[in-house]
Amino acid sequence: MQNTKTEYSSSERMPVILPEMEQLLPPLSAEQFSALEADILENGCYAPIIVNEDMVVIDGHNRFRICEKHSLPFTMKVFSFADLLEARQWALDTQKGRRNLDKWELGKIALKLRPEIEARARANQGTRTDLLVNSPKGYSPTDTRKEMAQAVGIGEQAMGRIAQLAENAPPSLKEALENKKCPSTEAGKS
Repeated sequence: MQNTKTEYSSSERMPVILPEMEQLLPPLSAEQFSALEADILENGCYAPIIVNEDMVVIDGHNRFRICEKHSLPFTMKVFSFADLLEARQWALDTQKGRRNLDKWELGKIALKLRPEIEARARANQGTRTDLLVNSPKGYSPTDTRKEMAQAVGIGEQAMGRIAQLAENAPPSLKEALENKKCPSTEAGKS
């Protein structure tokens, strides 16, 4: 990732939204979105929207939507990324510090990165890993679960459990995890 030092105003260029970028993180709650909207209406959009060289929004989807809704001006900074996976990882790293995400939410985000991590692993299949020490042509084999865990900052075992839950848990348990409610606690309240 590299900041190209290029900036645009909303009057010069318009960014593009990719669903896979916008839906990477869980949406803001209604209360969080309202607070952000109130701040932007009062103070303007003082944080730039980060776009890649193709003008795809990487960070700032909510700010962009609010500015678009109220016809407010905003600025964009252009960053260069090797690929969409790197852009998604950067956006995730940036947002992790701003949002209070639990392990379940982080794990679900990591699962969204799985197809790209697996594609990179498939592309490297057959490449010699024994050359790593002596040659720039070697590479480290990809451990998908390890990379997903590292991407969101949780342990590999936790990532494995989250992947299993996401694939195999009954809908009621998934809903409880989404709503941050323990099913056994809720059952005791009836």
